[in-house]
Amino acid sequence: MTNDSNTNLLSDCIPALGSVTPNSNVWKDAPYQATVTVEGTGCIRSFFIETTAPLEKKFEGEDREKKKANYNNYIYNPRKIVESPDSPSLQSNHIWFDALYALALEEVRQCSVDRISDEAFNNGNPLLAPTGGFFETGLFWTYVWTRDTSYSVDLGLGILDPIRALNSLNFKLSERREGGDLQIIQDTGTGGSYPVSSDRVVWSFGARTLLKQLQGEERDNFARKAYEALKNTIEQDRQVIFDPQDELYRGEQSFLDWREQSYPIWTANDPVQIGMSKALSTNTCHLSALLLAASLAEELGKPEKEKYNQWAEELRQSIRNRLYLPDKKLYSTFITTAFDFSPAHQYDLLGNALAILLDIADETQAVQIVANYPHLPKGASVIWPQQRDILIYHNQAIWPFVTAYWLKAAKKIKNATAVTLGVNSLIRGAALSLSNMENFDAVSGVVELQNQDGKEPVVNSPRQLWSVAGYLSMVHEIIFGLSWTESGFNISPFITKELRHNLFPNSQQLVLNRLPYRGHKLTLIVNLPTITPETQGAYTVGEIHLNGKLVVGEIGESMLKEQNLIEVNLLDNNVQGASIVMINNLKNYQYRYAPRPPLIDNIQEREGNLEIFFNLNGESPDEVMINIYRDGNLIADKLKVFENIGSWQDQNTQGRQSPSYCYTLESVYIGSETISQRAKPFCYWGENSERIYHFPVSENSDKNNKANFSWNHGKAHFENWGVSGDVLEVNIQAKYSSYHRIQLVFGNGAGPINTGITCAVKHLQMIDSENEIVADGYVVMPHLGKWDRWLESSLISTKVTLIAGHSYIVKIFSDDRAVNMSSFKHYEQYTGNQGIGRKNVAYNYVNIAEVKLLSLYDGSVIAVS
Repeated sequence: MTNDSNTNLLSDCIPALGSVTPNSNVWKDAPYQATVTVEGTGCIRSFFIETTAPLEKKFEGEDREKKKANYNNYIYNPRKIVESPDSPSLQSNHIWFDALYALALEEVRQCSVDRISDEAFNNGNPLLAPTGGFFETGLFWTYVWTRDTSYSVDLGLGILDPIRALNSLNFKLSERREGGDLQIIQDTGTGGSYPVSSDRVVWSFGARTLLKQLQGEERDNFARKAYEALKNTIEQDRQVIFDPQDELYRGEQSFLDWREQSYPIWTANDPVQIGMSKALSTNTCHLSALLLAASLAEELGKPEKEKYNQWAEELRQSIRNRLYLPDKKLYSTFITTAFDFSPAHQYDLLGNALAILLDIADETQAVQIVANYPHLPKGASVIWPQQRDILIYHNQAIWPFVTAYWLKAAKKIKNATAVTLGVNSLIRGAALSLSNMENFDAVSGVVELQNQDGKEPVVNSPRQLWSVAGYLSMVHEIIFGLSWTESGFNISPFITKELRHNLFPNSQQLVLNRLPYRGHKLTLIVNLPTITPETQGAYTVGEIHLNGKLVVGEIGESMLKEQNLIEVNLLDNNVQGASIVMINNLKNYQYRYAPRPPLIDNIQEREGNLEIFFNLNGESPDEVMINIYRDGNLIADKLKVFENIGSWQDQNTQGRQSPSYCYTLESVYIGSETISQRAKPFCYWGENSERIYHFPVSENSDKNNKANFSWNHGKAHFENWGVSGDVLEVNIQAKYSSYHRIQLVFGNGAGPINTGITCAVKHLQMIDSENEIVADGYVVMPHLGKWDRWLESSLISTKVTLIAGHSYIVKIFSDDRAVNMSSFKHYEQYTGNQGIGRKNVAYNYVNIAEVKLLSLYDGSVIAVS
C-alpha cells in the first residue's frame, strides 16, 4: 500500500492514508470526557485539549502553595499543544492519538532544563547543568533522580535527546569525597538510603539503551565510564547486600519506596526489616547491571566478563527458584524479612514485567504471568492486592511508566488483551488529566479523589518524566515496534485488532514522521490490513521496505541515508489473543484489598508442643482463614477461626526442646482468596527467651575505646561511634552449641525514617580462640528518627556452629566497604536534614549499646549455664 507522497523521501510530513476516525476528538470515560480540537494540517498542528474530569485541587507539604501555583500555571483547561517542526509527528487519523503524542513531546521539552533544584540540595538554590542540559523529573520534582532518570531513558528519552540523557545519567555517578571509586548514586531514601535502599543499579537500564543511541567518541567515553561505575558498584554490593545463602540481593523494592505503601504495616517504623527484604524488582536491577557489565567487559577487553556473566546467570536462577510462586503463576514481590524465608503472596507489576523482559521467567511462566496478574478496568495497578487502611500512592494506583513496561512484557508474549488494556490506560490517563501524570487512582482512574478531606493520591505531579517516557514507549515500541540494537534497530509493530477497531477503523496507515536516530531521520509507515469483524488477537508483521528496498531482520545504521522511509506491512493471519484476569467486582472490598495481616501475640509450650497465639487484627472471623508458616514452610493452611483471637498447636515440635523456629501467619479472604501480607515473624527462643543472650558494651568491652562512652538516651552505649580507626571488641561466650545470628542494639537519630543519606554501616566479624573468623558481614543500622530510640540491626549469621562454653570476640569496625551515600562527592551539595552528611567528611556514626546473639538451637544439643 503506497501513496505518491510516500515515495518522496524528502517530504517532511507524510500523512496517513484513510479518513479520520469518527468522534476521535472525544475520549469518553463515564462520567467524564476529554475533547480535542485541531487547527492546521500536516505536521505542525495546534491541538486544544480540555477535560471534564477532576484535576488536582489539593496540595500537601510545606511547599503546597508553590505547588498549587505551579500546577495552575501549567494545567490550563483547555490546554494548547503546538507541534514543533523540529520534533517527530504522528499521523494516525485518530485526533486524540495524534494530540497525545504531541503532548508527550511537548512535555519532554518542558522537562528539558538547564538547571535543577531541590530543597534538600544547595539550600534549594539551583545547580547548573552542563552543556546540553538535564532532564528534570517532573513539575513538582525539579531534580535529577537515579531511578526516574534511568527508567525514563530506557523507555525512550535517549533517542529524542541523547546528550541530555547522557548528562542526566552521568550526574548520578560519583567518586568518593577523597577521589576514586566511581559508583552509581543511590538517592535519598528509607532509613537514610543505601544499603536499605539498594536499587541504584537501575541506572544500568538507562545506560544500556543510551549506548545504542550514542556514537563515536561520546559513546566510547560513556562505555568506559559506565563500565567503571558498574564494576565498582557491583563489587561494593556483592560485599554489603548480597546474601550468599540464597544468592539474592537485599534491599527495598525499586520504585515502591514508601514502606507501608507496599510492605506490611509493621515495617513502617522498622527500616531494618525493609533492608533485609529481598525484592523482585531490585534483584532484576542487579541482574541488568551484571548483564551490562559483562557486555561492556567483553567490548573493552576486561577480564571480568566471565565472572559477571556467571553471576548474572546464577542470579537469574536464584530469582526464579526463590521468588516464583507456582500455585499463583506469578513472581512474588519480595521475601519480607530475614526471619521469614519464603516469598509473600504479594505481587508488583514492575517486578513481574522486568522478570519477563530479562528472561528470568521462562517462556511458559511469562505467558502465565501476563494472563494471571489481576487487571482493573482502568488498567493494571502497580501492586496486588491493595493494602487496607493505606492511602493511595503506590497502593491502589496506576503508574503510567510501569504500564509501559507491562506493555513491553505483554507484547513479548503476544497477549493482545493486555496490550489493548495498557494502551487504552495510557491514552485515557493523559487525555483526561491533560498531562502525563505521575499516577492515578486505580479504581476511578482520576488524579485526585473528590468529596473527601484528605488528598489521594497523596502526591501527583504533572509531566512526570517517566510517565512522559512511558507514553512515548507505547507509541515507539508497541505501535511502531521499534527496538534498538548496538548497530541499528528492528521493527515489529504489535497492533491488536481491538485497537484497530476502536482507534483506527478508517485508517489505512499509521505514520511516524521525523524520528531522529544517530543523525538520521526516520519516517515509519505501518500499512494496516483490511479491517474485518474479528476483534480478538493481533496482526503479524509481513514485508519491510527501507527506502523502497526489501529488508529482512535488523536494519543496520550503515544501511541508512540522511532521510529514510521505512514501510511495514501488517498481515491478518488470524492470530488469536490471550486472556487476562479482570477484577470487576471492585465494590466488594474482599476483591480489591488483602486482609490485614494477623498479629502473633505469643508462642508458648503447651502439652509438649509449641502453641501459637494470634489475633485477626480487625478482620472478621467469618471472612478469613489462616495460613501458618514455620521457617518459611507452609505447615497449616486455610484454618478456620471462630473468634477474633485464636491459637494453634504445632504437633511437630518438642515443647521447650523445640528448635528455634520462626513462625509467621497470613490471612486469606474466604470469598476472594486474596491473601494478606505476612504477620511480623515471632520466633521461639526457648523459655523466657533464654536462647537470646545480651552482651552490653558497658560490661564486655574496653571502655577506654576512643569513642565516647555515654549513659544518654536511656542506655549505656558508645556514642557517636565510628570515627576513622574506631574498633569495638566485645567478648562473648556461647551458651548453646549451634549456629547463631548476631545483631547490634543501636541508635541512629541522624535523620528521619523516610529519607536522608546517613544509614550507618559497619563491618562485623566474630573471631574464635584460634583467631579464625567464624562470622563476617556488614551490619546495617538505619535512621530511626531520634536518638533515644533503640533497635536491633540487620543480622549476621555464623559460618560454623559455635561451641557452648567457648569464648569469642565480636569485632566492629569501619573499612572501605562500610560506607553510606554521604561518602560520595555527589552529596557535598546535600543540605537536607540539617546538612548531616555534607560538610567535608562523610557521616557514618551510630550509637552502639550491646551485642545480641540468637541461638539457632536445633533441639539436639545441650546448653551451658
